Order: sequence, then structure tokens, then C-alpha cells
Amino acid sequence: MQNFSADPEHVHLPRMKNILQDFPLALCLSGTFLSGVSCEDHAGSNTGSDHLTGEKAAVEAAAEPGIPAWTVFRGAPDLTGVVDAKITLPLELRWQVKTEDPILASPVSDGEHVFIGDGDGNFLCLALKDGAEIWRAKIDATIEGTACIIGDLVVVGGTDGFVYAYEKKSGTQAWKFETLGEIVGGINTFTRQAADGNVPCAVFGSHDNKLYCIDACDGTEQWSVETGYYVNGTPSVAGDKISFGGCDGFIYINNAQTGEEVGKFELGSYISNSIIIKNDTAYVAHYDNRVEAYSIADGKKIWSFEERSFPYYASPAVTESMVIAPGQGKRVYAIDRKTGEEVWNFRTAGSSDSSPVVAGGYVIFGADDGILYFLNEKTGEEAWRYEIGDEIKSSPALVRDSLIIGASDGRVYAFTIPEASMPTK
Repeated sequence: MQNFSADPEHVHLPRMKNILQDFPLALCLSGTFLSGVSCEDHAGSNTGSDHLTGEKAAVEAAAEPGIPAWTVFRGAPDLTGVVDAKITLPLELRWQVKTEDPILASPVSDGEHVFIGDGDGNFLCLALKDGAEIWRAKIDATIEGTACIIGDLVVVGGTDGFVYAYEKKSGTQAWKFETLGEIVGGINTFTRQAADGNVPCAVFGSHDNKLYCIDACDGTEQWSVETGYYVNGTPSVAGDKISFGGCDGFIYINNAQTGEEVGKFELGSYISNSIIIKNDTAYVAHYDNRVEAYSIADGKKIWSFEERSFPYYASPAVTESMVIAPGQGKRVYAIDRKTGEEVWNFRTAGSSDSSPVVAGGYVIFGADDGILYFLNEKTGEEAWRYEIGDEIKSSPALVRDSLIIGASDGRVYAFTIPEASMPTK
């Protein structure tokens, strides 16, 4: 094993904004697909819940037009932020729902409901169609990370150190799992192959310095990995590899099935968002003002991009040709994936901690200037905007014919996408 030196989700910390500007370490002190396997399919499960299989849910979701579901942060476990869809502009605001506190998390949806938490510990289930509240759960903590839908459960973490699983339809708590630190990142999922059957798992980081993998059916721990400091952001899952970064300045790559360490690469800078792996390359945008690419095979730095001295809190999007990274310097950069050279940049009126989604030829993200942006993916030119008027730390979710996003004004916004189409691959 070779060491080398260098997500929410991303980091969502408006309540600590002034602290973070003065104290870099404070960033780390504060701090997202169906698995395809249901709990009833898991022979070793001791729960009697009737959870939907991924196959059945996919069939049901495909019965209506649009992207069928957005069940994890950025739409898929690899967290690349890229979805194949048709989008026609302009969008139309369909509904908005006021919660109790600023929204830092990003929404997820099964194609019928929207699930999102707020800064006052309210976890809401809303109707995708009209925003009507179906149910809510309340925890005595802040919800900063994005939830994950796994079968008929929706799983979310809180700053009280617990991960909670709720029945998707009723909001009944199925189980909760305790860590020894705050959970500020999102939950991801994969299927673990065990002797007693396939296990749908939830994977997440905690401020007790660990990454956890737990059985999503009953909340029992499958394995955990200890690091040198807090683990922020949502871990990404690519094949049998789980990658994540932390406040100890390392990129970790672990075997999803066993938790065994595959690689540990030192950056020497705080990582508060998600590591994206594509074609055996790890891409990271970190606190030390750089976007970088590293080879998983030997730990060598492939390229490093630094244009201005401002940190990155948002997770980059990784397309076939570019890495797209919004930052604190009021700029969004598109960087050539192979060379690390700038392709284009776009200037916003505020910093951006909103991890972008690339869909329909557009780069979609929010910024602290209160604007939801659509940029032309190839040129970086602005194609459309919607002014919400307050900071947008949340990242967009695309489902059916809708775009859903939260904002620091405590509202969830739903836009209708005209002529939205099913993904073509």
C-alpha cells in the first residue's frame, strides 16, 4: 500500500460560516439508488417488514414519465452527479413548503414522495405531486446529511450521533444505530454478499472518526473502519470499492464487502465532501484550494488544478470529459479530466457549497447568492436561473418531471421540468 500527500455531500455549514472563514479546522469540527435487495430477500434478517425489492420499485417507477427515482445523494451510489435525461427550459415553480429551520441536506425521492431533513431535526415526507406533508419524524438534533432510500426504508443521520431508519410509507421508526460522534454527511448504499444471503447495507461516516457499514434491515453493524479524525461527506460506492475522505487529510479506499483497506492516500488537507472514483481515478476538491486527480493503482497524482486561493466544500461532478467544481471563490470551474486544464469558468455572485448535478446538457447547482443556476455544460454560459433569495447549500434532485432542492430560508422547492424524459441508458 502506498501513501501520497493531498460531501451534504459536500459540507453544509452556514451556521458556522464566520467561524470557518477564520479557523480552517472548524470545517471538520462541524461537519447519498435502490440496493436491489429487499430485507425480506435477506435470509439472515430478523425483521418481518415487507420491504419492496429494487426490481419491483423500478418497474413501478417506470410506469410514469421522467427520471424514475432519486434515492441517494446525487442520484446514484457512485456520486458522479451525472444523469442522462432530457431537460427543457424554463422550469416552472410548482410548489414550495416551509419547514422549521434552514435546509442544509439534499432531497431524495422514490418517485412518489420527497424525503428531506432540516436544521431543527424535522425529517419530512412530502408528496412529490403537490408538496403535501405525508408524515414527519422529529429528532433532537440537526439533520445536515442526505437520506438514502433502501427498499421500503428511508435512512438518515443526525448530529446526535444516531442513524435512523423509518418506514417509507408510515414514518414509523424501524431501528436506530448509535455512533459516538455527529453524523453530518449523507448515507449511501450497496449490497453485501454474506453467507446467509445478500445484505442491503447503509454506509456512512461519523465524527467518532469511523466509517460504518450496517445492515439496512435491522441496523446491525457489519464492519467499521477507523480513521485519524472526523469523517465528513457522503462515501461513494463504485463497484466493490468505497471511497471517502476526512479531516485527517487522507483519501481512503476500502473493499465494500469486507471493509478491508485497499488504499490510503495522504493529501495533507481537510476533505469535507465526497471522493469521486471514475475509471480507476479518484477526483477530489478540497480545503487547500485545489481540485486534483489521483491514480488508485499507485497513488500518484495525475494532475492538480489551482486557479485562486479559495477552498472547495462542494463535491465535484465528474462527466466523461470534465470535472466540474463550484468553490468558495465565487467561481465554478470545468476542468479537463485527462489534463487538468481549465475548459471554462463561470462567476457567481456568491460562494457555492451546492454539489452540482449534470443533466440534459446543463450544470445545475445553487449558490450563496440565492440563485439556482443552469449552465451550458459545454461552454459554461448561463442558460437559466431562478432567484430563491437565500443561500442554497442543498444539491438538486431530479425525479419524474421534477427538480427538488432545499434552501436556507427553510423551504423545499419543487420545479416542473417541461418534457422531461426517461434516461436513455
